[in-house]
Order: sequence, then C-alpha cells, then structure tokens
Amino acid sequence: MTYTPSTPPAAPDSLPRTSGPDAAALDAAVGDLDRQLREQVKRALGVELDGSVTSLAFLDHYLGLARSETRAPILDLLAASAGVYFGELVRREFGGTWVGRAGDPRNYRLLLGAQYLHFTPVALALAAILGREPDDEDIDCALHLDIRSGSEPDGVSDATFIEERLMAVPPVPEDQFYTLTTRFETIALIIDLLAQRRAQSGSEPYTYTLDDYSHALS
Repeated sequence: MTYTPSTPPAAPDSLPRTSGPDAAALDAAVGDLDRQLREQVKRALGVELDGSVTSLAFLDHYLGLARSETRAPILDLLAASAGVYFGELVRREFGGTWVGRAGDPRNYRLLLGAQYLHFTPVALALAAILGREPDDEDIDCALHLDIRSGSEPDGVSDATFIEERLMAVPPVPEDQFYTLTTRFETIALIIDLLAQRRAQSGSEPYTYTLDDYSHALS
C-alpha cells in the first residue's frame, strides 16, 4: 500500500512528548531507546536513520534480519528500541504524547494529536520482527479508534467508519503486512480519512490531548 495524504496533517507542536506521573523518567527512557536503535542500525547496516518516513524501509530490513531470533530478552530489547523509534517518527509527523511507566516499554502507549488514535508502538515493532501477531495475548497490536457514536449526522463511530473504509483498500502482500512501513501508511490513511470526515461535517480543526483519551485509558 502506497499512500499520499490528500491534505498533509499539521503536527501540533503544543503537545508534550510524555505525560503522566512518570513523565520525566519516561521522556528520558524514550530518548535513550531511540538513540540505541539508531546506533544499532548504524553498526549493523552502516546507515544513519534520520527519523524520516523513508528510513522505515531500512528499519524493516534490519528487523527482518532478526526473524530467526528466539531469545526473549533480545527480542524484547530490539522491539523496545525499534518501537520507540517508530513511535517518535509517528509523533513528529502527527503530534502525540507518550504515556506509560518508564521501566515497562512493552506498554508504552502513544496518543495521537491529529485525530483520536492510540496504539502501542513496541507491540507493532515486535510483530514486525516476528512477521506475525505475537503469541502473547497481552501484547496489544491494535490501532485503537473512538468506539463511541460519532458527532457527525450519521452517528457512526470513528472505529466503524474506518473499518468500512479500510475494507475497500487493496490488500497488502502477506510479507509486507506487519512491516512498520505498512503500519505507518495505515496510520496516515486513517488520519487523513478522519480529517476528511471532520471537514465534510463542518467541524473545526482540533488537537486531541490526554483529556480526550481519559475515558479509554482509565
């Protein structure tokens, strides 16, 4: 799936990188894991990851090299650093805030600002390494949308609206489905579809904050 947004979303600058009672420690942990991933890829591939969308192709290649790895501590560390790099890339593109406990990267959650959408980047990175959904049912690889009835005239929730729209998108080849490149394209498509929906209903541009997610995260 190759996707170009019809209207590139503006990344809100007003959102803090991290939030919650562990915000300072989480911010430091996110920075450390992001740097760690860049250093790993540079040593392995001789490539400087620059935080751009195109850098995801190099990251997907690097993660594919670890597909035969079976040692849980190695997989957890790689997924943590790759997930944070991916999450930071998404955050810079669309605005967003990390929440979670600094010592528990598997459960770091990114709450986007451009539209109501939250997910666990480290879980997506683990799926990219494995090339499939992880066996652990506690690992959340979903992209979570608002399941409440929408404010638009049709009263349909964002989750239902996007599910219907994505069914019309051509399927992605199996070997690309779990890549971080495909995940990013899916997120970008969802954000653009929701932006179009808001515009068509006459809604003013809005930046989502932690308060907007409180009902889902409580």
